Amino acid sequence: MQTINLTSNKSAVTATISSPIPTPTQQSVTPVPAAPPPPGIDAEFLQAIDEFAMQLRQYAANSLGWRIMVGLRLHEFRDGLGIDDWNLLLHSGRLPFLSRKAQTLARIGGHSILVDMRNTNMLPHSSTVLNEIAALPPSVVELALRNGAIHADTTLEEAKGLVAEHRAAKAASLVHASGPRLL
Repeated sequence: MQTINLTSNKSAVTATISSPIPTPTQQSVTPVPAAPPPPGIDAEFLQAIDEFAMQLRQYAANSLGWRIMVGLRLHEFRDGLGIDDWNLLLHSGRLPFLSRKAQTLARIGGHSILVDMRNTNMLPHSSTVLNEIAALPPSVVELALRNGAIHADTTLEEAKGLVAEHRAAKAASLVHASGPRLL
């Protein structure tokens, strides 16, 4: 258990944070550039707030890591079942989430770049956004992570735009490769 004491000259705030299970990733989270301090806030207190916010970002990244691990396990389990058995599992009421969420997580869990825990701190935390990104080939996702097109704050609209761009480029290359068509 870890206790963080956020203290200023005028007030004190204490937060106790405990993690009952080990985290799937021990990487550091990229710090967010600090906003200018509001007037009247003690610099020492502001530093403590920044450290606390950094810990919260780490916990959010670890939470994402665990959801990705759930997706990986679902994907592996799905691959070992026939379609009828997978559907029985989805509709059994035994999973801790609805069937649509299980399908989304399994799709994410089947993407080699998304399940690479070294990428967790660069990925958006939304399963919906990750599901959209999972439609892209691993090579495209890897490049998008490197050039910053996919980042922790990627929105659903941005992810849909990346998928649409990829599909348009793929369609254009297919038309170009096959040459002009005669009717």
